[in-house]
Amino acid sequence: MFSPLANFAQETTSASIGSNFSNALFNTLFFIIIILLIVLIVLGNALKNIVQGDYMQNKFKKNDEAKTNDNITKTTSVFLLLFTAFNCAAQSATPSQSQDWLIGGLDMFTVYFMLFIILIELIIIVIFSC
Repeated sequence: MFSPLANFAQETTSASIGSNFSNALFNTLFFIIIILLIVLIVLGNALKNIVQGDYMQNKFKKNDEAKTNDNITKTTSVFLLLFTAFNCAAQSATPSQSQDWLIGGLDMFTVYFMLFIILIELIIIVIFSC
């Protein structure tokens, strides 16, 4: 009864689609993300312990009294930057027969997303270390 249904199955394409974990570029970027995440956790715990000390608590009390006008300047700067305009250019949608959208065997979104995560982690590490 079910044997004719097997004829309607879709044929597989010539290029088999594997998981991202079989790609060397993905594994490398993923490893870097994990290592940077561990560094962030360690730095965060160290900074938390430093800030909870008595010396830093007294220093924060002295600095809070002097920073009333500084907060207004920072808030105004953030709002001005939020409303700046950026020009964007779109490309025409032309179908491509080649696989130009692959970077190292990964699609461009995956590579750029992972690089963005690495960049954000590096920025946070630099902020923590200053």
